[in-house]
Amino acid sequence: MKIDELIKECKSNLFQIENFEPDPHYVKYFLKLFLKYASKICDVIFEEKSNEFGLFGVDTKNKFRYQAVSKQDKKAIKFSDWFDKKFHDEHQSVYPDFMLNLIKLQEKGKEIPRIQIMLRPKEQYVNDIYQEILPKMINGKLQSKEELFVEIKRNASIFLEIVNHKRKLNNQSKINEKQIMTVTCMKFNEENFEIIHACKTYLTVLNRIIIESEKEKNIIIKSNFD
Repeated sequence: MKIDELIKECKSNLFQIENFEPDPHYVKYFLKLFLKYASKICDVIFEEKSNEFGLFGVDTKNKFRYQAVSKQDKKAIKFSDWFDKKFHDEHQSVYPDFMLNLIKLQEKGKEIPRIQIMLRPKEQYVNDIYQEILPKMINGKLQSKEELFVEIKRNASIFLEIVNHKRKLNNQSKINEKQIMTVTCMKFNEENFEIIHACKTYLTVLNRIIIESEKEKNIIIKSNFD
């Protein structure tokens, strides 16, 4: 698949996640597909650019590097070095790092952590909490929207009490039941990560890597150095 096709698949699966939120079964299903296509993008970047560097039969980042070093191609090596640093820098923030860890788990054939349905304020402060709710499920799928609303109602009072107590201590505005919402989250390294936000953030990161890789490739190819 080409890069634009991979990005299209990522966007399509993000759309499905948004559509099925907060059903944990379908959110996880489409998240795994999102990760599958996202994981291919780096290799395809090198596959698509290899011919322009005079490298052939390349379909992965590692093969690009191997050929570049074998041929002592300084321009190809420079691009490979630049990309490694760019990729590293783009994954220093918590959400991109979280997504990369999920990709690595999936590539090793391991199961990614379970999806949780959480309550949170619609407008969040840093110290606000998430609270998991457990509506009735059938085969891991939400039984009905009505069951979800019942579970939200059942948990709303204690959730509001905790949130508003913390906000009062921090001189922050209180919220009511109309100001809470459900989101799907995944707990990783003791932190909660919202799935939709994670996918949107990672899509932005991937697009930035793609665009800047093309710019850097053009600069390097046109450059003259020993």
